Amino acid sequence: MLLKNLKIIALTGFALALFSSCSTDDEVFEEQEPQSLISTSLKQRIQQSTNGNTQARMFQDEIAWYQDFNPSTCNINSMLLAFELFDANGTSLNVTSIFFWEDSQGTFESFVNEQIAFFSAEYQQDVTLVFTAAILFRLSEANEVVEYAEVNSYSMFLDYFDDCQSDSVVFEPNTTGVIDWFLFEVPTPTEEVVFPDLPCLSLVFPLEILVATDNPNAEPYSVTVDEMEFASYIGGENSNITVIDFIYPVTFVSDEGTTFTVNSIDEIEQLYEQQCD
Repeated sequence: MLLKNLKIIALTGFALALFSSCSTDDEVFEEQEPQSLISTSLKQRIQQSTNGNTQARMFQDEIAWYQDFNPSTCNINSMLLAFELFDANGTSLNVTSIFFWEDSQGTFESFVNEQIAFFSAEYQQDVTLVFTAAILFRLSEANEVVEYAEVNSYSMFLDYFDDCQSDSVVFEPNTTGVIDWFLFEVPTPTEEVVFPDLPCLSLVFPLEILVATDNPNAEPYSVTVDEMEFASYIGGENSNITVIDFIYPVTFVSDEGTTFTVNSIDEIEQLYEQQCD
């Protein structure tokens, strides 16, 4: 009986020792996993800033769509366009301007620039014109009749001129008897023009970041990234890679254009607190 009890005690002790050993290994493994020096809250702030900067840049591209733009490459020789007027701060002036362009008036870019100069002088401030809607005019393939199509959003407009066709842009013959294009009614826009807010801080690219794979024995290494690449890293799209830290110094720009150079993660935290809170 005593021998049997000793065997039970010995087996129990062995099991406890094995369990204790496994727990220790797990703890060691966890300690060896790469840990980011960037807190979750700061990472979220940086992601929001990066996303906001991307949206603002894309919107600026939308505003400048008419630059180096030649409608005749898609057989469009004239257009009736509607633009909403905004001031330099992105506040609507509650004015929609409708004007007609045809290729005999010169390049489309110079024509729009003339409109901008006119309204800027009229309102005595820098004015931005943002596309809202249009009617496109072209000759039929047989050059027998003028065809027209209504476009009521910028995305629809862009889709057509991307490859000179769109399922959403349908041309029909002008059988209305109207010759004065100004008598056509520009369609009501379906997309509200909203200027995106500029982030309080934006990183200056390219920059270097310190990353590590999920292999506990791998050494961290530096990567030079542009804005899109950085967004994928900081957003966790590379699931087996952890962003450890930045390679310093790192430069930020405020929404007012002020430049800040920081040399540690603590300085980044402080900068966000000072500029964004």
